Amino acid sequence: MTIVKGQRFQKVIASIPNIDEVQPISSKFKKSKNQNLLHTKPEYETIYMQISNIDHIVLTVKNIEKSVQFYGTVLDMTIEYFAEGRVSAKFGNQKINFHELGEEFEPKAQQPTSGSADLCFLTEAKIENAIEFVKTKGVEIIEGPVERTGATGKLVSFYFRDPDNNLIEISNLKNRSSFEAKTPASPNNDATI
Repeated sequence: MTIVKGQRFQKVIASIPNIDEVQPISSKFKKSKNQNLLHTKPEYETIYMQISNIDHIVLTVKNIEKSVQFYGTVLDMTIEYFAEGRVSAKFGNQKINFHELGEEFEPKAQQPTSGSADLCFLTEAKIENAIEFVKTKGVEIIEGPVERTGATGKLVSFYFRDPDNNLIEISNLKNRSSFEAKTPASPNNDATI
């Protein structure tokens, strides 16, 4: 974010490719010390890019049907079919689009590969309930519950793999779990939290 103030305004405004991107914050009026004139000194904010969310990601998978089954049942996501025979798994305000290896839609990643993703999903459920749910689907838990650090704070997480061996982490905020999460092992600390 760039904030443009005062006398630099005219120089900076001339360098902006699309003047419609400039939004006024406020205008200040100041009487010049050397002149008896009223000068306007607007302050402007130019936003070039301010990412707020992830809309979707694309997973390259070996078998779309297996992935749809897994993400629909184990992760309880809503499966959606859309244009040109495409399919996605929706959750919250995001979705995962699936591309089948060797039959990807364009444009695509430079080197689409199955099994290379490491994804963390937040759940509203208590982590112990989520673990039990995943186990009832016959999926092996490979680690957890453990404490991790997420984008907004401490998490309690557990891990398993999808049909392509992508690593799936299911987490919730630490204060939502009644499980005692183990901290990562260190030479001086092997206690639980």
